[in-house]
Amino acid sequence: MVADMLMSPDSVVHAVEWLNDTDPIANPARFTWDFRRKGLRERMLSANGNLDELYTWPVAREFLVTGDTGHARRLERALPQEYGEIVLRVRNSPIVGTHMRQAYACHALRGMLHADARVFEFGGGLGVLPIMMASMGHTGAYLMYDFPEMTLIQEWFHSRTVLDNVLYVNRLYDTDCDIFVSICALDETSVQVRKAVLSKVHAPCHLVWMTKSYLGVDKLGPDDNLVWFEDYYGRHGFAVTRIDSLDDGQAILLSERHAL
Repeated sequence: MVADMLMSPDSVVHAVEWLNDTDPIANPARFTWDFRRKGLRERMLSANGNLDELYTWPVAREFLVTGDTGHARRLERALPQEYGEIVLRVRNSPIVGTHMRQAYACHALRGMLHADARVFEFGGGLGVLPIMMASMGHTGAYLMYDFPEMTLIQEWFHSRTVLDNVLYVNRLYDTDCDIFVSICALDETSVQVRKAVLSKVHAPCHLVWMTKSYLGVDKLGPDDNLVWFEDYYGRHGFAVTRIDSLDDGQAILLSERHAL
């Protein structure tokens, strides 16, 4: 689906009710994604489908708001002056920490982001990145893969902008694109999920922002996320560059594979 018309509260309610019927979540363990998904559904229904106050919902703030304004300020100072409009928009946002990561990612991808580039984002949060890319002149297809509850949130906010190039997907299929990007999302998945995603999305340029240590990736020990992704991309023919994340606990990998 492409965001091209204002999404109504009623449509949100109907979508959540459909999810409850077709994909029920019974008693999920706390701090799991199923627990968060269930909480989002319940809050959407109690708000009668109006997502305008989502920033204030505890269930949303738990994983959408980083609260790390110190890191956000470091990222802001590192961005060139031409990002001023984006930075100002982020600074005035209630989720400044998360949004500044997206602004920094746009800067890292600036050399690859031509106007008609086909972009695939895994785990899009509120859907801020395609809005920022559009402000940089991007008009190509933008595919967002996420849980259906997050897709509803993304559609809600995108429908209140002039954005019309986003396609929302909840199932993986073989996809050719120019850029793959994931900001603090793919690194939180199991090895099985990572391999499934990266085997289906074919792109010469990948940007993955991660927490360095996940403490569970193939029992690799400290910095296991970073070790796993560098090894994976290296074995699949990518040239891997580390970009300074301005945070000792995080890492950004820009991986490029050039056609022979």
